[in-house]
Amino acid sequence: LHTTDLHGHLDPVAVKGSPEPSGGLLRCATIINAIRKQEPNVILIDCGDLFQGSVESYLTRGKIMMEAVKYLRYDALVVGNHEFDWGVERLREFYQEAKIPVLSAGIVAPENNPLPWSRPFLVKEFDGVKLVIIGLTNPLIPKWSRPRLLGGLRFSGTLDAVRGALARARRL
Repeated sequence: LHTTDLHGHLDPVAVKGSPEPSGGLLRCATIINAIRKQEPNVILIDCGDLFQGSVESYLTRGKIMMEAVKYLRYDALVVGNHEFDWGVERLREFYQEAKIPVLSAGIVAPENNPLPWSRPFLVKEFDGVKLVIIGLTNPLIPKWSRPRLLGGLRFSGTLDAVRGALARARRL
């Protein structure tokens, strides 16, 4: 299961042209919990742009979303472009508090500013079958974000990131 582009919304959001609001983590939670009751082997991942964009998330500096993903027992969080809106230091704090694996294939950290909270992939095993989940981070983030928010991070191309992650995963 995955969520993406929640942008800090717990409640559904009005969508132009739609008769009903949609999205929001609370609606997702209902579906996530129902599927987990039916299926023993479920992985839950957020694919980025998790905590920046709503009033409630802004006022708590993302803490409300962090608490929600902890409560829902996410298996991993993938770094999206809006994760950098409050800068690398806040992002580091957020992920340390969440205590959920962070996937960021394609992010290259300088030696003096390591990302101890991230890794390119996650391995999960179900009934003897290993599954490798690679968390790709968009290489265009430097074009969309202010350099001061990125803390010296560089972003490699998607294909290079996948090849590197697969090479490392195959060694396991």
